[in-house]
Amino acid sequence: ELSLDIPLIVVSEAVDEMDVVALVKAGAVDFIRKANAPLLASTIRREFRASGRRREEHLAEREQQQVRAEDVERANAEAEKLDNENAVIAEIGRAINSSLKFDEIFAAVAERTQTIVPYDRLSIGTMDVGTDEITLRYVDGMEVPDQSVGRVLSLQQSVTRDACQVGKGNLFESSDPDADSPSSGYDQPFFELGLRYGMSLPLISDGQLIGAMVFRSLRPDALTQHELDLAERIAALVAGALSADRLYKQAQRESHENEALAAIGRAMGSTLDVKTVYDSAFDALRGLIPVDRLSAALLMPDGRRMATNYMSGVLVPGRAIGDVFTVEDIHRAAANPRAVHLIQGEESGDLSDQSIHLTFLNSGLVSQMSVPLISEDKIIGMMWVRSKAPSAYAANDLA
Repeated sequence: ELSLDIPLIVVSEAVDEMDVVALVKAGAVDFIRKANAPLLASTIRREFRASGRRREEHLAEREQQQVRAEDVERANAEAEKLDNENAVIAEIGRAINSSLKFDEIFAAVAERTQTIVPYDRLSIGTMDVGTDEITLRYVDGMEVPDQSVGRVLSLQQSVTRDACQVGKGNLFESSDPDADSPSSGYDQPFFELGLRYGMSLPLISDGQLIGAMVFRSLRPDALTQHELDLAERIAALVAGALSADRLYKQAQRESHENEALAAIGRAMGSTLDVKTVYDSAFDALRGLIPVDRLSAALLMPDGRRMATNYMSGVLVPGRAIGDVFTVEDIHRAAANPRAVHLIQGEESGDLSDQSIHLTFLNSGLVSQMSVPLISEDKIIGMMWVRSKAPSAYAANDLA
């Protein structure tokens, strides 16, 4: 009744065969008549061995049951973790689909991502198709000196270089940067703060590289292949969101550009005063791109000189309305007067030996676009848009 594994040996003389059968059915392991008492010792030894084997078998069975229970528990935990990860990624997808503006949803995406991919810093950089520059656009987590939103660096300097080149995410561990390495200035702040472990992922949309995501951690075991697999799924969603954000901003920009052109057109249709038209253009441009100075000059009858007929914004010595200068003073214009030109950033330094550009550089105007004024297929002058911001303009601004 108690299911106790205790060998019971019955020793008796006054028991018939029916009683022996009943005793064995009741749980006795053996029956010895008193006349055969010498057999008792060997019977006891036999039952000790049998009982030991049963204990070992029972222990092994219990261990197997424990292992099976742990396997089931582990499988259930893995299934629950997988369900949770899938649910979080679904939430990220819903957050991304809630707005065309990625700026508005980045915080929500980062917060949800943190629950399944533990990190100490997450950054997203974007790049224009066909360029080799990444602009840091979003950051969450630890702050790093000189690595805030707006930082621009070449792909060769970035830790995302390898991932972007092969089109697949990778895990990395930073070592003390080599001072001669082109990426040392980029890597050093992360290394000093202990952000030495991470993973980088390319952001690809419609087969084009549009940016990269970088996860960094202070702990060597925080980011593994499993987290990389999850991050790749998140990166695919982020890439789609950034592509939609880019299309939205492009449509918004085109709408603003059309409004600006329409405003200039209305100004031209309402007055013969060229200053009013230029003022309208200046106001319209400031709503679209960085503009600190807008100026224009008309070609004089001799074809070799120009006279400034409009300027607005930053005052520059010798470049006021009415000032005259030669066409040769204009960089590249004499060689190809019909071409449009974009000069900014490091290019501006190359022009410092030319007095006309040195004048503008001294006034802080380091970026410029020059556009010919053409009427009836004849060049009648030039227009310049200038900014104090380095690398202020892109090709679409020039267009």
